[in-house]
Amino acid sequence: MKKIQALLLSAAFLLSACSTTQIPESEVRAEYERIVSHMTDKEYNVRHILVEHRWQAEVALNRIKAGESFGAVARDVSKDPGSAPQGGEMGWNGPKNFIEEFSEVMVRLAPRGLNQEPVKTRFGWHIIEVTDTRKVQAPPFDEVKGQIEKRLKQKMDAASKA
Repeated sequence: MKKIQALLLSAAFLLSACSTTQIPESEVRAEYERIVSHMTDKEYNVRHILVEHRWQAEVALNRIKAGESFGAVARDVSKDPGSAPQGGEMGWNGPKNFIEEFSEVMVRLAPRGLNQEPVKTRFGWHIIEVTDTRKVQAPPFDEVKGQIEKRLKQKMDAASKA
């Protein structure tokens, strides 16, 4: 029993020590700058259909061109388990969130558009549609400082437990 109490007290001490760890503002600011450096000035609201073969992508594209909704075709044929149930919706993203072949087409389609030819990537064949674009600005440092600090503390805590 005393051993368990000692272990619990040690764990409680370590947890309290970790939660009170102060992250120097210079580290928080450096993390902020790293995040901002990966941002672009524009985001794209994009959806896609992913299939294994080019002919499947062509059939899907022809269905859309014939008037069937993109969402219905995506739910019917897309192999992307993350976006197919949402009609191919991938939400707002910057080009750096996708592989190069996908990003290049997405950027060319802006501000709105449907690619007219299937796009090949290592994942398969895509039909890509950009439904909207918006300008993006990084939030001011002071607005996100607390969130970044919290994330850095969580990383430190995880590293100390490993």
